[in-house]
Amino acid sequence: MKILYLFSFLIILFTCCQARASKLVVNNQQLKPRVVILADIPPGDVEPDDMESMVRLLAYADQYEIEALIATGGWNSSGRAYPAEWMNSIFTAIDAYQQRFS
Repeated sequence: MKILYLFSFLIILFTCCQARASKLVVNNQQLKPRVVILADIPPGDVEPDDMESMVRLLAYADQYEIEALIATGGWNSSGRAYPAEWMNSIFTAIDAYQQRFS
């Protein structure tokens, strides 16, 4: 039971810290959280949920300072080197975002 209370307390504490950090203001300008995204994103026909997650990230891109999108190898490349053509999946999502929001 103590672990449950401790876990609940940590979640509440983390949530409060996140809310406070997201409202940091410097020189009358609200700062956004800076993030680096690591993704083992394959083409949409291999794992569509990864592309959906990338689209969701880009849909909320105005809430963050996205410093980098890094393609990494994951279980979906079965221990082989990450196929270079799979990196095009990130570019596909970015191009679609640019067409929609530019």
